Amino acid sequence: MNDETRRTEIRTHYQLPPVEPPAVLLDPVVMPAVSAAAPEPAVPVEPLPDTKDQELEKAAALVLSMLPGPIAEQIKEMSYVFNRFPLWVTVAGLVLRCYENGEHQSPILEPSWPRVFNNLPMDPLKQEYACEQCQQTFMPKRYRQRFCSNACGLAFQKQPAPPVEVAVA
Repeated sequence: MNDETRRTEIRTHYQLPPVEPPAVLLDPVVMPAVSAAAPEPAVPVEPLPDTKDQELEKAAALVLSMLPGPIAEQIKEMSYVFNRFPLWVTVAGLVLRCYENGEHQSPILEPSWPRVFNNLPMDPLKQEYACEQCQQTFMPKRYRQRFCSNACGLAFQKQPAPPVEVAVA
């Protein structure tokens, strides 16, 4: 039995609605308790103007559009049906979970995603830095480059270390 068939059976058994984002923002304080047999609809709150929450919701939907269909569908279902959270809260929570588990530094990359990104906002190779030896500004040729040239790097290494004061008790 594949995942989609299993999800369809779960939706049918528990009479769950199709997974669609809510038309209006939901107030988590006003939402009633959810029973497994027949979930009650949440009490809608008046839609707000284009707020940060709505922008975050659009951004989360855009991120999910890059994922394979079954994964995106499962995250939407988890967010809207079971947890009744905005989608962006679930996506941000999943990122925090990866951070807690130490998995944020080794992401899984989908083969269809681009491999080379230009104009990244925090690309260190596109910023000017001051040389730690001569204070001249330079564009680094590699990440974590501290000096504008090998000569400055060698001069910095040859400097005597500053004296360390040791407190005697």
